[in-house]
Amino acid sequence: MRHRRLFYVLIFTLVVCFYALYKHQFDIPLTLQTAAFYQKKAFSWITPVNTTDSVKPYSFRSIELSESLINDGLPSMLHWEGDRGPFVMVSDNFLAIFSHPDTSSTRLGTLKMTDRVRAVYMMAPNPDYPNDIWVLVMNEAGTRNLGWVNRDGIVDQKQFRPLKKWEFGLFSYQKGEYYAICRPDTKTGRVWVDWEAKGKGLHLRGNHTGQFYIFEDIIWLKKDDPTIWVEFFFITIDDQLGLEQRFKNDELWDKIKRNI
Repeated sequence: MRHRRLFYVLIFTLVVCFYALYKHQFDIPLTLQTAAFYQKKAFSWITPVNTTDSVKPYSFRSIELSESLINDGLPSMLHWEGDRGPFVMVSDNFLAIFSHPDTSSTRLGTLKMTDRVRAVYMMAPNPDYPNDIWVLVMNEAGTRNLGWVNRDGIVDQKQFRPLKKWEFGLFSYQKGEYYAICRPDTKTGRVWVDWEAKGKGLHLRGNHTGQFYIFEDIIWLKKDDPTIWVEFFFITIDDQLGLEQRFKNDELWDKIKRNI
C-alpha cells in the first residue's frame, strides 16, 4: 500500500513538472479555436475558416493541419505571394492588434495602412454580430505571431477592382536598388513600366505591363505576368501618390527622376 502511494505521488509530481515546463515554453497570449491550414496555388494562398461552435483558448503549438476548414462557411482570403511569402494588406489607418479575438483583451499594438501581414486563421462570427469577424495574423515572413485583428481592417486580392481612370500622371520611384518609371494610360488604368536594378556587380534592365487596381486608398499594380515582386501604392491625405509602408523610407517622384 505504501509503495502504491509513493508511486502515485511520483506520477503526480512528474505531471506537475511537465505541465509547468510546457506553460513556461509554449504558452503565449494568442489563441486558436481549432486548427489552421494553408492551401497554396500559383501566387494564391487561402486563409482557413473555422465554423465550429467550441471556443477554447489554444496556443500556436496546438495547430493541427486540417484541409476540411478551407472555405467552410465564410469567404476565404486570397493572399498575394510575395518575396517573403503569402500576405494580405492592412487597409485601416490604424488597426488595433489584440491578444484574443475580443476587444476587451490585451491590446498588443497597431498596424498601419499598407502594412503586409499573413492571415493564418479566421474565426466564424458570433451569430449576434455577423460582421464581427476576427483574423489571426503573423508578420509577412510568417516568423512572428502578431495577434488578432478585425477582418474589416485587412484586404485581400478579391476586394480590389480595376482602376479605370488614372489621375496622377507619369511617375517614377526608387526602392532600394530597384528604380522604375511608370507610364500609365489615364483613360484605362493600364500601365507600362521600365525598370532597372543594380547590386552585387549586376545591372539588370527590363519592362512589363499591367493594370492598376484599387481598394479605397490603396493601389495595386497588377502585372500581366505576376512575379513575387508585388507593387503597391497609396493615396495620401493630400491626394498625392505614396509608396506602401514597407518602403516608406524610399522615394517616389511625380516625374522621371532619371532615364533608364
